[in-house]
Amino acid sequence: AVAIRFCVGSTSYCFMNVHLPSGQARTSERSTALRQVMTEAFQGENLLGGARPPKLGFQRGSTFNAAGHDCSFVFGDLNFRPNVSLEELPRGIANMTLEEVMALQALDPSVCERPADAALEGFAEGEVGFPPTYKYKVGTNSLDENRVPAWTDRVFFRGERVELARYQAHLALRHTSDHRPVSALFQVQCGTAGASTTAACTAET
Repeated sequence: AVAIRFCVGSTSYCFMNVHLPSGQARTSERSTALRQVMTEAFQGENLLGGARPPKLGFQRGSTFNAAGHDCSFVFGDLNFRPNVSLEELPRGIANMTLEEVMALQALDPSVCERPADAALEGFAEGEVGFPPTYKYKVGTNSLDENRVPAWTDRVFFRGERVELARYQAHLALRHTSDHRPVSALFQVQCGTAGASTTAACTAET
């Protein structure tokens, strides 16, 4: 993960881009990794109590944490997967209708339960109303028949000053990855009463 924080006036912001372990059966590893990055960001000690040395000249002062900002955003390839195997699907992926593919959301705890993961307690997400973002045959609109379709690329946010304006997948961008990028546009209130600005997050691999 990569995390950055800054302030605009008296309003604090945190943006964290993550790439969690891939694989249909690695749910526990993903949860552990997400808990680690959420807990250790900006901290001088790791979860085991060991010291985390300065990086690129920046001290880890244990003054801030990822969730403790006025506006916090966590996004990237979280690799969340539906709890179903290829063998359990009603038919081959190439023969599944869009309606059948979208129905896989009911088997994905990260979509149908809140929080999406225990480490994201207090974070919200817009409606995941777009088709799966993984896995496609690069350069085509065809899903890979060797992977269960999944909504791996996501954007989560937290803060009373944050309002989601748009959340979407960009299905036409199909030539650079086997994922489809996802973006979110937010309106956030700055420190001055009545002042606002916009923040955009993009999750892609």
